[in-house]
Amino acid sequence: MIKKILLSMVMVLLAGVVFAGSEGTTTFGGQMRFIPYDLSTGTHTYTNTSGTAVSSTTARDVGMALDYVVLSIHHTFSDTFAVEFDPTYQAFTGAYSVFGKDIGAQQNIKATLFDIQNWDNAKMIFQLKDGYQLSAGIMRNKLTWDYGDHLSWTDSLVETKFSVSSDAVWLDSGLELKKTYDIAQTQVPMTFMLLNGGSNLVDNNQNLAWLVKAEPVLYGVKWEASYFSNMQSNGASSDIRYAVGAEYENGPWYLRSEYIQSTQQGARILKNASNAIVGADDKTQNGYNAVARYLVSPQLKLSAIYATYTNNSNSYGSIAIATDAKETYRDFALSAIYTIASDFDINLTYQLSNYARTDSGVANAQNVNGGLNASETLDFTRIILGTRLLF
Repeated sequence: MIKKILLSMVMVLLAGVVFAGSEGTTTFGGQMRFIPYDLSTGTHTYTNTSGTAVSSTTARDVGMALDYVVLSIHHTFSDTFAVEFDPTYQAFTGAYSVFGKDIGAQQNIKATLFDIQNWDNAKMIFQLKDGYQLSAGIMRNKLTWDYGDHLSWTDSLVETKFSVSSDAVWLDSGLELKKTYDIAQTQVPMTFMLLNGGSNLVDNNQNLAWLVKAEPVLYGVKWEASYFSNMQSNGASSDIRYAVGAEYENGPWYLRSEYIQSTQQGARILKNASNAIVGADDKTQNGYNAVARYLVSPQLKLSAIYATYTNNSNSYGSIAIATDAKETYRDFALSAIYTIASDFDINLTYQLSNYARTDSGVANAQNVNGGLNASETLDFTRIILGTRLLF
């Protein structure tokens, strides 16, 4: 309800800008990604429900996809008040390898046109006294730099599992207060968020959550420390997430690394071989990433990304058969980005990945939860050619 009310307020303001000819300045921008070529090749190995090891090597070729468009609409009413909207268009081309399918298994292409859950922002912004900035509306999280202020495909066409599947990813509605403090002769940007409460899967409406983030710069390195707490709907269990990171830039070099940890009490559903719920335990996640970029020339830059992400849940709606169920994702990507015109890049990315999952309770189950396997690995490479346009 809170989210709907805030969105309605912001949409009314936008309508006033467009149709009432309000005074002020409106700016439009954004970015889009087009993928003309995407080839994945690899091996899917798993133990089936009969306990037999099965392995198959296949390939998948996906291309000519306009798979991501982010718009940015910003209207300034005055020196102290503005509104901002960042709706998105996203297409899911089946290029990502997923458990339960061979690498070459073609998947349906799905498109989401300006789905509210994919809006980066829909908020009102107030500039207050003494350098405070207050925002109200729908906002991306600020737990990490990787998903929020930084879009992972700035450096690579690969969106690692750390970026898109971990608990660093969620939208929420609420209030955000930002200010830069002077502490011990060091400027420390701070972010405080009071949120509606939710996750990347479920919006636990009316359960307030809060987040605090500090980003001091010490000895030429920008540091990050974030903490998030969200009380669950039962009023007793908690959802705790935190992140630490460092970012360094000097001349042609750019380096960034982050670590995240998440524990959601009672969030993982346990089922038996007959697909009946038998209990629940804690859902835990942790992940690490490292990004390096080198500017070879004004037109050419090279980047490398490594990310690992571990989840004791699974890709099938946080359901497990045994308490030892776990997924581990490792992604490595090398990219060459060539700028052929201002704000227009061509990106060639090579990805090498290993995804593995285990669940000892599945071996003798028949088609449990969509046909899970006792153990499963996906080893694959991926070559992606794409363009990125800023406008």
